[in-house]
Amino acid sequence: MTKKNMIHWNKLNASIDGDLLIDDTTRTMYATDASLYYMNPSAIVFPKNRDDIVQTIHFANEHNLSITARTAGTSLAGQAIGHGIIVDMSKYMNQIIQIHPQERWVDVEPGVNLSYLNSVLKEHDLQFGPETSTSNRCCIGGMVGNNSCGLHSLIMGSVRDHLIKAEWLLYNGETILLEELTQEQVKTKTEGDQSIESNIYKKIDQIVDSPNFAFEIQHHFPAPELKRRNMGYAMDQISYLKDGQKKINLCKVIAGSEGTLGIGTSFRLNLVPLYPPYNEVITIGFDGLEQALHANIDILTIEPIAIELMDHHIIKAVSKLNRYDLKIYFDDQAQAVLIVEIAEKSQGQLDLKVDALHKLIRSKYNPTSISRFNTRSDISTIWQIRKDGLGVLANLKSKKRSVTVIEDTAVLPSVLPHYIKEFNDILDQNGLECVHYAHIATGELHLRPMLDLEAPSDLEKFKILSKEIALLVKKYRGSLSGEHGDGRLRSPFLKLMYSDQILDWFNQIKHTFDPNNIFNPNVILNNNLITDHLKYDLQPPIPELNTIYRFNNSVHLHDEIDKCTGSGICIRKDHNYSGMCPTYHATNDEAFSTRGRANLLRKVIRTESNEWDTTNPDLKRVLEECLGCKACKLECPSSVDIAKLKSEYLTHYYNSHTPSLRTLMVAYLPLLSQWGGKMPRLTNLIIKADIFKRLVGIAKDSNVPAYSYRTTRSLIPRGHEDSYDVYLYIDEFTNYFDSAIGYKTFLLLQHLDIKVYPLFLKQSGRTYISKGLLNQAKRVANTNAKMICNLPSTDIPILGIEPSCIAAMVDEYMDLVDQPCDYQKQTQRLMLVDKFILEQLKNNPALKQKIRSKHEHIFYHGHCHQKASFGINDTIKMLQVATHAEVSTSNSGCCGMAGSFGYEKEHYQLAVDVGEKALFPAIRSQQKNTVFVASGTSCRHHICKQTSKVVLHPLEYLYSALIL
Repeated sequence: MTKKNMIHWNKLNASIDGDLLIDDTTRTMYATDASLYYMNPSAIVFPKNRDDIVQTIHFANEHNLSITARTAGTSLAGQAIGHGIIVDMSKYMNQIIQIHPQERWVDVEPGVNLSYLNSVLKEHDLQFGPETSTSNRCCIGGMVGNNSCGLHSLIMGSVRDHLIKAEWLLYNGETILLEELTQEQVKTKTEGDQSIESNIYKKIDQIVDSPNFAFEIQHHFPAPELKRRNMGYAMDQISYLKDGQKKINLCKVIAGSEGTLGIGTSFRLNLVPLYPPYNEVITIGFDGLEQALHANIDILTIEPIAIELMDHHIIKAVSKLNRYDLKIYFDDQAQAVLIVEIAEKSQGQLDLKVDALHKLIRSKYNPTSISRFNTRSDISTIWQIRKDGLGVLANLKSKKRSVTVIEDTAVLPSVLPHYIKEFNDILDQNGLECVHYAHIATGELHLRPMLDLEAPSDLEKFKILSKEIALLVKKYRGSLSGEHGDGRLRSPFLKLMYSDQILDWFNQIKHTFDPNNIFNPNVILNNNLITDHLKYDLQPPIPELNTIYRFNNSVHLHDEIDKCTGSGICIRKDHNYSGMCPTYHATNDEAFSTRGRANLLRKVIRTESNEWDTTNPDLKRVLEECLGCKACKLECPSSVDIAKLKSEYLTHYYNSHTPSLRTLMVAYLPLLSQWGGKMPRLTNLIIKADIFKRLVGIAKDSNVPAYSYRTTRSLIPRGHEDSYDVYLYIDEFTNYFDSAIGYKTFLLLQHLDIKVYPLFLKQSGRTYISKGLLNQAKRVANTNAKMICNLPSTDIPILGIEPSCIAAMVDEYMDLVDQPCDYQKQTQRLMLVDKFILEQLKNNPALKQKIRSKHEHIFYHGHCHQKASFGINDTIKMLQVATHAEVSTSNSGCCGMAGSFGYEKEHYQLAVDVGEKALFPAIRSQQKNTVFVASGTSCRHHICKQTSKVVLHPLEYLYSALIL
């Protein structure tokens, strides 16, 4: 391979319209996908058109570089990484070219996201059938490369079944059109000149017409009835009879070719009608896995559209997320659960099938539970739980991970019970435990043994198990890959799965399409070891890094970073979402995603050293540009908490680097406010002056929050009651900047006949946490925790007004305080005022008479920390119940301000861009006379500045509804 510093990258950069990046940070971002592997590329190209890819191909040939086509990078077998040029087509080549609803097809570029595509097609009552669990971020190009399937592959099949045409770039930059051809059309191509296209069809014709072709396919390919098979090249699909004629279709072989035969620049996809309108999901619990496997075979006779399996490991792991009330949907004591979906054209037909299912299961099995769900919300939640399943396994406290070594095998459903028995026997012989997770209706099994790939003994088992399971799959005429592809993980074992003749044909196909071997080498045709390029490569003993936070759910800090599996939920591309990660959605830059930041952290921190490496300027920059919104902790199935890792890293960075003046002023704001709040008029003049902004590094156009002329502490009278109903915690932001809100909240509670004891703390520590001064935050946390534990009344609620402050006490304090067990009991009574008022209104309807109903329309924006720690439903319901108002909200995440982030001169525009992604347009589009409400003080300032709307705190709005 040509050395990077000898390559004339400027030549390539000048020849393309898109982007070329060769910096170390970007290359690190693209060194992994969702697999176990790590390969640092030479460069990343973001093409804007076909010509950009052609130029990249010419350049790669000239410099002996490989090319790996990539979109979302969610591949589980390492096929989206490589040492050469990564061509990421998701950034620019993501357009729907044309839709023909009458003929039921659509032309798309490779970077089109599946969920977005289907949202557009829904207007025509159509959809692209293959529906992967990664639908909100995967793209069509990657789906073609992997021949993706999905939840409903039982009736929808795979991409291969729906690919009509493909514009295909070959190794010399030539474009050919691949589609179904008659034998005469193939003959015309083979009789032409000695073009690459002609040679390809000659070679395919030669292979298909070989005397032993039928025998080899019959005896050495997976069972033809097996719907899920994505192993090697689909030679058995290339030639077929249709309408009495022999057809040749190379679309069948490029689907699942994993970028090894060329690059597709556009695809024509077959479309199918939407699912029947009447559907139900039935969850069935079993005492044992074997029962579920046999029940699957019986349920298939009822013709469902999907059957999925989750074992008790998955259910237990999902329950720890605390995002779902699992007991509503599943028997949490069951050893295995089947999720069955049935859809029909009428309610009567649906009821007949569901009744037949109930009778069948209860007559032949003894299920621990059977539950029916038919609302859109319940069905969506159940499938989301299923999608989250594998990701949450990364959140277990163990050095052993559920590794993707044999996680994609597929056999016929009829042999599953026997196959699984032998499979588990092999695991037992190796002293291993396995997670069972499956598209069981089609025999696709995600069976993941728990292994520590940095332990030599487990690494050896990793290699042994791969070989033994490959032989077992072959015994049952299955496929080593049902949907995730061969990649670098399974391709070394193809020699065990196929005959020498078939492997020779594979090599001939590859060589004819790509004689220079530039397209994704060592994928599918790979003689390397499966242990080459593993990203888990530290040698025991694993170095310990000292931390201020307790990372209780990880054995080492390295494991906390490795929770990021690369599955890419943070880079959702479905065009109607901007939660995790807000900066990514504003920039479409991988470096701003949770995954990108985790990858860079992994590179810097995952070393043999016991000392923190704080010398990488890019890591500091990338982390400082994290908003700290906590959406990753909430939405990532693995609960990767980049905000927490950011604070920890910055703490150690400041051990050897002096914080900036601005960092210190923001971090120590609560203490400075004790002085500035005494002279609010003078302080406000100073902080709003241009010279002050320039000195500190505040954006010139920003409106710095002004100090209130009186603090909340001075407004609220001291009570002399013998007993109180609540403690009202007045945080530092409310006390100094939003004193009127604090006072109105006090009056509101009093008006509702609630006895209030105002609780003042010097500070919450939120500013220390956000700026990475965790030693100071720890001292504050211990002081406040001790005071809370020593309050005279230990059972009455402690209510908060500013979400970020009360969230710090519930979230970060638990990882900072010295006595977490004692303090944890207190967190149960820490809540927002909103929740308490809602409970009072529900339990005492007479209180509603004290509030004047306002039949208005409210647009509410919830604080990101509130979403992560408490959720926003209580606030919405409080507003609805109290005032009968119509409340709507956007699906946006952080507004972009993120405390002080949006005031900082280098971050001001990014903060605006985050808000403009979804929130600000949603606000501007609201009807006239809409009331705008937001919980966070920074949120209100940001929205007001950028949209010129008056924004109230929810309690401020509720106060205005008081009958005075």
